Amino acid sequence: MDTIRRILAKITTVMVVLTGLTVLTTATSAHAATAAECNTARTSTVYAHLANDPTPGLRMETWFTLDRATGHIDATTHVHSLLLARGFTSATMAVAYNSCDQVIGVTPGMNAGVDGIWFGNSDRWIQWQRDWDPRISSRVARIEIQHRWNPNWFITYQRLRAIACTSWTVISPGTQCPLPAM
Repeated sequence: MDTIRRILAKITTVMVVLTGLTVLTTATSAHAATAAECNTARTSTVYAHLANDPTPGLRMETWFTLDRATGHIDATTHVHSLLLARGFTSATMAVAYNSCDQVIGVTPGMNAGVDGIWFGNSDRWIQWQRDWDPRISSRVARIEIQHRWNPNWFITYQRLRAIACTSWTVISPGTQCPLPAM
């Protein structure tokens, strides 16, 4: 029985190593394509929408529009507590990806708070704007909206900014990352 387990363990190890090499090869060839294929824009405007409950009873919904030519972002976020005695503070961020699915941009978070139904304003609509460098907006293929129950968006922004700035070293060698450090 131990012999069979050892053989199965060796087979599993070999399969994991081979799978890892396949993933590594795919990632390397994706980076090779970034200069030409990853920078192509499809339309002049990018739209995104997300509706979810970060925690049961606490609802968020965001509509997002990016003008690729100018980098101007217009967004509206609806924050709503369905609970009688509990409100929350939320954060909304947008993450930009190029056509090779690499993170190339992120907005600083937009915070909003609501009260429980019994205690005040449990329903808020917030319009907000941001501006990205056109070097970012011209390469955006899709936007992913992130809703956070915890408004500590600063840590998430720094993590995503580091990923995006790494992508910029491949996309546009020798140029400085166009995202602001906070």
